[in-house]
Amino acid sequence: MPIRLRFAEMKEEIDHFKVIARDLLDNNGVKILTTFCDDLTAIQSLPSGQKYPWQIRTEHPLKTIESVGEYEANKRRGKHQRLIVEMTCIWEIKPIPGEVRKGRHGKVEVFEVAGIASTRINMRELTAAEGNNSLGSWRMELEPVIDLSL
Repeated sequence: MPIRLRFAEMKEEIDHFKVIARDLLDNNGVKILTTFCDDLTAIQSLPSGQKYPWQIRTEHPLKTIESVGEYEANKRRGKHQRLIVEMTCIWEIKPIPGEVRKGRHGKVEVFEVAGIASTRINMRELTAAEGNNSLGSWRMELEPVIDLSL
């Protein structure tokens, strides 16, 4: 069974995230999330049944503001200075046509994951001497299940 999500709910989640994370994102963060949401709206209006990439590009990742050792619990200072976290993603999604009424498809309200759905988070330390040091990276991948019984 493919993973299906509602366009409206996904856009609402992105809008909530913009509000919640606003103080933690760099100066471009809200703009990047707005573009991400606008891209989803554009995909909703494209012909259904085809898959389209929906992404936050590696060249322009969503970034946190710089943390100066303030990432430990209980106000302890961490040994790493000047930390940022970056997030990128690419999902291949396919708009699903609405129900047929009076011989026409209804409004497209749902999309399904139709290929890769990959999100990458990278934590790195900004240092003048060594450049950008990655301290850790996480990736979440969803892959569609192929039904071989057909």
